[in-house]
Amino acid sequence: MSLLDLKIEYQWEPFIFEGSHLTFQSLPPRLLETKCSHTGPAVHRWEGNVTNGPYAGKTGVLIGETKNLLDRIRQYKNGTQQFGSSWWRENFLTKGDIYLDDLALRGGRLVIQDKNIPIVPDALMLESFRLVLEKFPILQERLLASDESQIWLVNKEK
Repeated sequence: MSLLDLKIEYQWEPFIFEGSHLTFQSLPPRLLETKCSHTGPAVHRWEGNVTNGPYAGKTGVLIGETKNLLDRIRQYKNGTQQFGSSWWRENFLTKGDIYLDDLALRGGRLVIQDKNIPIVPDALMLESFRLVLEKFPILQERLLASDESQIWLVNKEK
């Protein structure tokens, strides 16, 4: 039997648009790449206090990954995916002050079998690793979220 010890150090950083932390409610008609803190491949999180609907009073968390963050934000805004962004927009993103964050590997480490490997947060690494990387924060939130907790893991709903 083989055992692989894996530790990923990361942090969530605010997605900044025109100098402010972007909320779903403050989405502009058009996101200009030059005014955004991040574009391209990403693991992202929408998080905020839900103020109305069945989850009012909880902190909603929705984690996703994408090949192009600005395109994905537009999908959330327009609800172009019937069983994804449309449901999330109608049942979560419009139900409170929901902020967008970007998973930042800057300064993080990947530890495999006690060997420290600096994480180089380049687009190629994110492009190839984002599908796997997204699962770790979802798993962490799933462990924190329960019917009794104040966290609503929105990913569980779809």
